Amino acid sequence: MPLELVDTIGGMSTTAIAAIADGKGGYAIDEVQIGDPGPGEVMIAIKASGVCHTDLKVLPRWPAMIMGHEGAGVVIALGAGVTDLAAGDRVC
Repeated sequence: MPLELVDTIGGMSTTAIAAIADGKGGYAIDEVQIGDPGPGEVMIAIKASGVCHTDLKVLPRWPAMIMGHEGAGVVIALGAGVTDLAAGDRVC
């Protein structure tokens, strides 16, 4: 399931829905809190994301993690020092 923006950015953490590996070979869909982007970071509203075989291969070996490392979306917030992107830019 793709990471999906639930709340808007407002100077505090943002709530999102994510597929979270439990570190025991399974996963659950749950809400997570995402803080504002730090220096050099960008927050993206993910519009599409894949949980592929690479994610599934590491399930039994890794501790809890948010799955889905391939994505495309729209920039919604920039951290300090980010100059090559702007809010509204499409990224993949």
